[in-house]
Amino acid sequence: MTRALLAALPFAAALILASCTGPNCASAICGCWEVETAQVTITVVDVNGDPVEGIDMICINESVALATSDADGLIATSFETRVSPGCGPERCNRLTLSDPTGACDGTDSTLQVLNGSTVTLDCDVVGDDDDSAL
Repeated sequence: MTRALLAALPFAAALILASCTGPNCASAICGCWEVETAQVTITVVDVNGDPVEGIDMICINESVALATSDADGLIATSFETRVSPGCGPERCNRLTLSDPTGACDGTDSTLQVLNGSTVTLDCDVVGDDDDSAL
């Protein structure tokens, strides 16, 4: 029984790959790659639940922000990428949220985890004039 199953595996793999079209479908791990427009929305808040403006969303291995959070803490953007069922998006599979001022700690995760979520960042209070601790 096991021997028959092992003998059938190459045939099954060939059937799966035969259903793919184009030059990038030879990867048995990822499957077929298709061009897609990724829609991303992330809400950024501080530990008090207040929106954080000015947080950059950057794709790992890229240097330019794709989008920046607005006054409501919302990051909303779209970008072109290739996507496969087994490997997910090719571009921006991992994202980092970064504060160019350094007031908030950044975070990074996958597009699938961050997309549609509310992300809480630990932000210092800039310009705190409270001297009560002295």
